[in-house]
Amino acid sequence: MAESSCVGAMVERRTDHATRNALTRVRHTLEGSVTDIFRLLIPELRKKESPDVYETIMHDPALVEKCLKIFRERRDLFSSFLLDKDGRMISADNIPLPCGRTVEQVIGLVVRALAKRYFRDHIKPQPLVVPTKTTIGSCKEFLHSLIVTPPPPPVPHGSCPLSPADALYAALSDFLLYEWQVPLVPHYTPLPVPVVKTLGKRILDLREVEELRYLAKTGSLKTSVAAKIEIKLPKPAIAAVPNASPDIQSPPKPDDKSAVSGENKMVEIMWQHSQAMELPALFNVDESEMRRILAHVASVGAHVRSSLATATSGLPGLLVVLCTIDRSLGHALMRTNFGETANITMVNDLVALLKESDVKAMNDATPIREAVERCLVQLQTKGHLRPESGPSLAKI
Repeated sequence: MAESSCVGAMVERRTDHATRNALTRVRHTLEGSVTDIFRLLIPELRKKESPDVYETIMHDPALVEKCLKIFRERRDLFSSFLLDKDGRMISADNIPLPCGRTVEQVIGLVVRALAKRYFRDHIKPQPLVVPTKTTIGSCKEFLHSLIVTPPPPPVPHGSCPLSPADALYAALSDFLLYEWQVPLVPHYTPLPVPVVKTLGKRILDLREVEELRYLAKTGSLKTSVAAKIEIKLPKPAIAAVPNASPDIQSPPKPDDKSAVSGENKMVEIMWQHSQAMELPALFNVDESEMRRILAHVASVGAHVRSSLATATSGLPGLLVVLCTIDRSLGHALMRTNFGETANITMVNDLVALLKESDVKAMNDATPIREAVERCLVQLQTKGHLRPESGPSLAKI
């Protein structure tokens, strides 16, 4: 028993060491060669001394957003870093790099590093209590109190209370994961820590600045905002949190038919198909993220759905196509390019490419996904995909 415990401890130490090495490699690459590329392309960074460029970027959400946009639009400039352990170019953001981390994970590290710095820059530390000037009499009383009442024991090493900035970061860090959160970092800053802890993972449901502003101001969610989230992001009910604000409500259970209507009903139908085809495993996402993808897929323009349906074999095939588009472009570009304002020419070109690839004859989800990814690269090459609302291809 003792031997197995020792082996476990050794494995844990090796794992921790490997993790530290991976993070060190990632940071050195970001601080060095990657930052040098951004310095050449972003005018406001050119005058900075090389050691300061990385920190300048990582203290400014707008610069981080600009850098990520460059990375998405000019991925070719970073090709020497986007290799797998065998030296082959990676084709998706969820493929491990030689350091053992994926591009998705590196972006998560960047978001967390940005948030930690931003919180420390903008959240004032708790003021120190400085003794005021006292009279001789009060000094004697003070000294007497020290003799009568012994001072409290010293705080054990490593148990000092967190600063307000670090307390907020500790509450949020597990949920700072995605590229779309970068512009929201300033709006996370005024959130009350107890409210963040109460929301937990549901903080990821709040994607609009106004929603975060209201939460920071009131400490609760508007009923209308909660309803909006439930429509866009349906998912299983979560356990009730004691003493939670009455405005923070759990979403309805997926099998509660009275709570599911309209777009939600469409999402539930697609959810059943996604489970049958094992799409969460195909796209390497958990249930929550899969439901989020389906919510975005359900909101694409009707003419987009009907056009793409002509190149696919029924709802299952169409579902794989739309989910691949969302995973490849990201939610923001999905709305920009395939929402109600979608470019008809671009949609028609995609339909033509899908037909050329004979997607309609494919019965398995994997080849459909691969074919759609190739088609999106061709659209990107032709300049069809509009980048105004966000970065370019996120997963290809």
